[in-house]
Amino acid sequence: MTIEARSEIQGMTKEQYDRAISQVGDQLRQAPGFIHHVAGPMDGGYRVVEIWASPEDFDRFIQGTVMPLAQQVGIPPFEPKILPVDNVVTR
Repeated sequence: MTIEARSEIQGMTKEQYDRAISQVGDQLRQAPGFIHHVAGPMDGGYRVVEIWASPEDFDRFIQGTVMPLAQQVGIPPFEPKILPVDNVVTR
């Protein structure tokens, strides 16, 4: 089941995001099940939205790669919201 993983991270800065994505971007592009990544500012923090082929693929990547890195670069703790996806259209 394809999912959207939405993380609204209060207190996260663009600098923290830039540092983190520069370290995991290549791994993310190659991760099994990864489809799409979008990020941008929100009131009081930063939002990251990803589309994955399955919750298991997402969980494997976030637990094994993202969460350890987030601690290293000082990103505040966050809990992604997992939402079902019926359709993905890309260019």
